[in-house]
Amino acid sequence: MLFRSHGNAGHIGYRAGKARYFIENGYGILLVEYRGFAKNPGKPSEDGFYKDGRAALKWLEGQDYTPAQFVLYGESIGSGVAVQMAREVQPRYLILEAPFTSAADVAKDKYFFLPVDMLMKDRYDSIDKIPEITSSLLVIHGDEDAVVDQKLGKKLYDKANHPKEFISINGGHHADLYEHHAGHVIIDWLNKQVTAEKKIDEGLAE
Repeated sequence: MLFRSHGNAGHIGYRAGKARYFIENGYGILLVEYRGFAKNPGKPSEDGFYKDGRAALKWLEGQDYTPAQFVLYGESIGSGVAVQMAREVQPRYLILEAPFTSAADVAKDKYFFLPVDMLMKDRYDSIDKIPEITSSLLVIHGDEDAVVDQKLGKKLYDKANHPKEFISINGGHHADLYEHHAGHVIIDWLNKQVTAEKKIDEGLAE
């Protein structure tokens, strides 16, 4: 079951096209929405987004899914949510699209002349959390991302445990990776992980 937390722009309705890649390949998917988005009550915040993520995971557990069946997928700011949730539940797989080390690092990269790291309340310090995660990891990032520089995605990836893979999307910006075939790339990676694990399980059963 795929748990997908989206980025700061738009709402889950904008991600329907991305969801079809997984549905058409036999994966269930839950598109997680946040407080303050899509006319939902509440005000967006880091802590609030984590609460929304936990509520979604609790609902999945109520449908008899376990963390061993979870694929947590976070996009942009949603990568911060996915990393926190992965730290808490240790899913089977973790996919991060255009992730960052921390919100402060993104801000400093753009406003290097201001002490933004001291001013930001919502920090999303994924770089401090990723070493605690044992899930199989895929990081996918456009090499022309002007919102979250790819170097931040690579730095986060470098801190992560194995098994892991980093895929750079040639010509990809921040919000158009699926226009550069990222959907097919992610599905191929996920299918390979599932197939490899099935072979291991079959070998153990013999």
